[in-house]
Amino acid sequence: MTMKRLSFFFFFLSVVLSVVSQPVCQIKYFSVSNGLAQGNVMSILQDQKGLMWFSTWNGINKFDGYTFKNYKIFQETTYSFESNRIGNIVESKYGDIWCTTYDGQACLFDVKTEKFIDVLQPLTRSLNHSNHVIRILSLKKGIAWILCKDGYTYRADEQQCKDGKGTSPYSIFNGNLKGNQVYTVFQDSEEDEWVLTDKGITIVGKKTLDTDFPFRHIIQWKENIYLAAEHGKLAGYDFKTRQLKFIDVPYPYRNIANLTIIGKDTLALATDNGLILYTPGNNKFRQINIQTPTQHSNYVESVYQDRHGDIWVFSNTPGIIRLNMAANEKEHLVTPRDELVKHERKSRKIIFEDNTNTLWMLPTEGNFSYYDRKEK
Repeated sequence: MTMKRLSFFFFFLSVVLSVVSQPVCQIKYFSVSNGLAQGNVMSILQDQKGLMWFSTWNGINKFDGYTFKNYKIFQETTYSFESNRIGNIVESKYGDIWCTTYDGQACLFDVKTEKFIDVLQPLTRSLNHSNHVIRILSLKKGIAWILCKDGYTYRADEQQCKDGKGTSPYSIFNGNLKGNQVYTVFQDSEEDEWVLTDKGITIVGKKTLDTDFPFRHIIQWKENIYLAAEHGKLAGYDFKTRQLKFIDVPYPYRNIANLTIIGKDTLALATDNGLILYTPGNNKFRQINIQTPTQHSNYVESVYQDRHGDIWVFSNTPGIIRLNMAANEKEHLVTPRDELVKHERKSRKIIFEDNTNTLWMLPTEGNFSYYDRKEK
């Protein structure tokens, strides 16, 4: 297995040209001289059409398989955006791109008009309240939640908000939100929206749930919602009984950092004592130790299962761990020290699988890389 170094500025970006229907994966290297706006890439996504989008400290970039096109917020004259640095980007149900700016503004990039829209501007003026946006979550039903500091959250219709409509404030001050801090928002299979806060759960929809427990993570398996709190509690909500029950985990741990689905029937709990797998169908648990001869931590920060079935684990140590449960394989992969590109700030941990099943990753304290499945 090799981790191949790719980069921007000091290193190059490698892109799979899936959008031009190449039969073979081709690797090409791009720098600012090829049209990339800036070297600090904060987020990557591949949209519904197969186009690649990159957020940078100088706007967002669209790559069509041949060339980059840069879009700068400063070029927008309709709204007063103060920063051209873009953090996370998220695609809406309708193919537009949600952007969070470095200074905490929210904007929606309309891919048809190629314009940035300040969706919160009408409410900012009417409420006489400025917002600092932390995160934007786009739900499958075409609703986006804009999470802000100081107890304010906004629910936006992704179509209507482009015309200055369809955006509503949620907060404890309005009486429609349980807590000041929103951890995440989740849409279940019945299209109800679960808003997890520091003071309990608010559900926008038909279901009701009276709990003040500060759950941080949520996932659905069949007709059950599973919830996890940072400090170790796991619970399940049954759609039929409308009851919430706590689940005893037979392994010692203090924190749950992430909750996800592995395979078709297994929940993966990322804990400070390894990866804990739970099969609700038979109520069975299994603990996976992620330590290797070169990686001594058992702290799991996040988990991702690729389309080939490999499980990728981010820990709090350099590199990334690959697990193959069927073959009983466990590998610790790192960028060699002599190849490591140093930056002023620590990079984000990224793992991304494109439409050609190529797996791209930015390991902890590593270089932007892809996984060579032939060489392993």
